[in-house]
Amino acid sequence: MGDAGPNAPAGWYPDPDGGGRRYWDGWQWGDREAEPAKRSSTTDKVILGGVAVAVLIAVAVIGIVTSSGGEKSAHTTTATKSMNEPIFIPKPSTLAPVSIPCRPAPPVLVDIINGSFTSGEHLEHMQAVHAPEATYVGGNIFDSTGRKVSSQDTWAELDGAMFAITSDARRRTLLPDGRHFPGIEREWPEYNAAVSKCVGAVERAAKAGG
Repeated sequence: MGDAGPNAPAGWYPDPDGGGRRYWDGWQWGDREAEPAKRSSTTDKVILGGVAVAVLIAVAVIGIVTSSGGEKSAHTTTATKSMNEPIFIPKPSTLAPVSIPCRPAPPVLVDIINGSFTSGEHLEHMQAVHAPEATYVGGNIFDSTGRKVSSQDTWAELDGAMFAITSDARRRTLLPDGRHFPGIEREWPEYNAAVSKCVGAVERAAKAGG
């Protein structure tokens, strides 16, 4: 797996199969595409040197022409000024963000959540996303009569322990608040949003098919 361990954050790492670098999304390797190469400082120096030489040649030619005419051309001033201005070299384009794939929620985690509700509620439209530190499980909360009482709530599993993340997840279950737990506190906002979208998509598909 190269330098990307099972808990490594998303990013570019040496291709474990060789041949450049590959993107690790926190769960699996992406396509074999090399990371856009950053131009070396040597290349930048060569480009800057070439531009400077071209400017100097232009100034020399303009100077010869104006001296033969007996008057200094206004173009000479413009060309000389350009030598003192910074030369901007375009940077490589920023990589597009990697999407976080939706996955079926592990049944064992759903059972833990369902068993922790305080008033007989249960989850429907369950989905999960895997993050570098934890697995995030989302779903809609339904009461014992089959009425939806809360939408797109989220829990997190880390090292075998289950934590509540969203407000109704914390209020309606006995699971501890995981928003500030080490390993979860920095990543949960992003992955909560991702799993919520997954739950919403499953719910819409269920309504369309029903």
